[in-house]
Amino acid sequence: MQTDELDPDDEELQRIQDPVTVFCSRLQKAIKMLRSEVYPLEAGTVLQFFLKIIWNVFESPDKTKFKRLRTANPIIQRHAANYKAAMEILSLIGFHEDVALDGIGKTETSLVLKRNDPGFSWLAKSSLETCIVCGVAVAVQ
Repeated sequence: MQTDELDPDDEELQRIQDPVTVFCSRLQKAIKMLRSEVYPLEAGTVLQFFLKIIWNVFESPDKTKFKRLRTANPIIQRHAANYKAAMEILSLIGFHEDVALDGIGKTETSLVLKRNDPGFSWLAKSSLETCIVCGVAVAVQ
């Protein structure tokens, strides 16, 4: 008889599950921290902003404009740069700080997607969507 249950002692399965579990745990912790850092009504907007970033990368994986977020951009300032937890979420997704020269020789700080892992991005997207739905349910009550 064939069973669809996974063998918990399977080393290959464990090798995959461990990083996923760590990633999800860190992401949930960062989202919870973000909710405590921002005003309740703003939390949903910030989470939606992260969804848009992830979705842009999914839709256009070859476009560098979606893989580089200028920290001087007012939208990045408002939704990410001012919050430690938001920066942690971006880091988990794969964005890391990078300093480069702009077109006129001035230094510019950006968050650059250096690890484009569709699996982790999909997990982040799902977690963010769940938090948004839960947040809406809590706000309605």
